[in-house]
Amino acid sequence: MKFLIPALVLSACLPAAFSQEQIIPKPAEITVFHGKPAQLTPASAIITATQDKAFLNRARQLQQMLGEGTGLPLPLKTPGEAPENAACIIIKKDPALAAKGEEAYSIQSSPRGIILSAAHAKGIFYAGQSLIQMMPVIFHDRKADKSAVQWNISGAPFNMVDYPRFSWRALMIDEARHFFGEKAIKQIIDQMALLKMNILHWHLTDDQGWRLPIAKYPRLTAVGGTRAQSPVIGSRNKADGTPYSGHYTADEIREVVQYAKDRGITVIPEVELPGHASAAIAAYPE
Repeated sequence: MKFLIPALVLSACLPAAFSQEQIIPKPAEITVFHGKPAQLTPASAIITATQDKAFLNRARQLQQMLGEGTGLPLPLKTPGEAPENAACIIIKKDPALAAKGEEAYSIQSSPRGIILSAAHAKGIFYAGQSLIQMMPVIFHDRKADKSAVQWNISGAPFNMVDYPRFSWRALMIDEARHFFGEKAIKQIIDQMALLKMNILHWHLTDDQGWRLPIAKYPRLTAVGGTRAQSPVIGSRNKADGTPYSGHYTADEIREVVQYAKDRGITVIPEVELPGHASAAIAAYPE
């Protein structure tokens, strides 16, 4: 997967902590103030100022993502349970942001804490991705000792309102030629989510291989998912002589689709017929 730039590699090219100006894609509106940034500590919590079920689900998801990266517990609490002497993340429902679309969100960050607001739960997810982009680089190293890390949110207090310029923000993955498998696709989906991409164009069938299981036609994957050899890169008239195979199970397809949906990504499969169908014809020539 040489085309994929992991978050850790991307982060290594930037300062110890991202600033608001380095969020990708660039937020629509940013105002930066002088002062100390918000800092998450072991006493911090995620405060849910709404009982909307979809927002609560996103709060739990944010707790998991931030917890995995920081090692902080970040328990979910109500406003009445908020700790007094710790910066917290507050999740609010703001109908006023609906005019900017269901993916819009705002972030208000001060030494007292961080307020994530959105009209739709999807906006809270994208707000969380912006927080992750502003974390120190070590956030992305799951094996590092993070006990002494200062989890500053950016370098200064700020207000941000963000919404997408384009409604369709897609990545195409071609697995007809090279099969990656469920684990790799989930890693790619995580990177898409971090960059707020929302469409995965999943190319699963072509002349070079059929990766999509069809219960009625099992030979599509058993035969169509295997080729005797592959062209040598840079010379289509030469072959490497190495057999190549691989395909998904139905359960794996469902798992990937749900995993993407949980991250605001719609999966659009590409299944080619009648053209580009050599793999299907090899499986069922009749």
